[in-house]
Amino acid sequence: MLENSFLARLTVLFMVLGLSACASTSETVDKGGRSIKLEKKGKILPTESHFNTFAFLEPSRFYETQTIERNNGAVWTELVGSQPGQILIAIGHVNIAWYSRSTEEDALNLDNLKKEFPSTAQVFTDKDYTKIDQLSPRIKGWIASNDQCDAGNVAKRLKTIGGARNDIGYSDTIVRFMSCGDKMTVSAAQFVQKIDLISDSAKRDISRKYKSVDFVLTDEQDAAVISIDWPNVLDEQFGYLLLSKVHDNMQDFTANFETVKTSCNGIFKTDDKSGWSGTWTLSCLNGSESSGEWTKLGGDKGKMATGKDSKGQNVTFRFNNV
Repeated sequence: MLENSFLARLTVLFMVLGLSACASTSETVDKGGRSIKLEKKGKILPTESHFNTFAFLEPSRFYETQTIERNNGAVWTELVGSQPGQILIAIGHVNIAWYSRSTEEDALNLDNLKKEFPSTAQVFTDKDYTKIDQLSPRIKGWIASNDQCDAGNVAKRLKTIGGARNDIGYSDTIVRFMSCGDKMTVSAAQFVQKIDLISDSAKRDISRKYKSVDFVLTDEQDAAVISIDWPNVLDEQFGYLLLSKVHDNMQDFTANFETVKTSCNGIFKTDDKSGWSGTWTLSCLNGSESSGEWTKLGGDKGKMATGKDSKGQNVTFRFNNV
């Protein structure tokens, strides 16, 4: 399971979702309106999502996911992200109720989008922001879009209006997202219009889309985030490192760099009994090769590796278990 500081930040982002929801009964919230039960459900497959999120993403095995439920499934929160892919999508949905009008008013406040994603100040200008205030489907909030990134913070109604007398159609879902890579296949405007509860047909389409993607790591593998600087080959790139189990004093690995659409295979060899240092080799799809030495950084900080390629250029990379 992919769990690191990046995923932890995703979880914190939506821990408060559902606290302002108006329930049709008072049995599942305390006197302060807070949820009684919060249960992490863990990593999800694309077809296990409550939403059609993965229909709008490029297939990849390296999305970090998390699902959280409140009140025995009354409130759903799902998180999808990729650090190398520079994308974060967080959705909170009230399954048997709806959010208050104040939640929609918060979404219509542009400052709240900027607070959720502070980097918007560096990425977007005033002309990049668009306010959405529509009734069918009910969407209230802001999006931002340019040739570099897309972002949004909107409240939306996904369920049909039920039989409860006090259900007047307020939003039941909060959608927050920012994408600065090539993982999102639709624009910000299209995404907020199309995001919905997953249907059977959407589930079948997503299943076909991900049929060739080995989304789940096997028991024989672990994953890590790798940052590498290899001039003219992988200049300051981030990716994912798949580590196989250690055999004797060696460990095979595969490094995938989706931004530049390439991968490399390598071997770590441990040279001393302490397991704190050793050598490494790396061979990439374009024929580039490099080798050098690695040192363990201690704790769960991963390893630092330095070396040279076949042309004599310096190569450095570091990875942390996720």
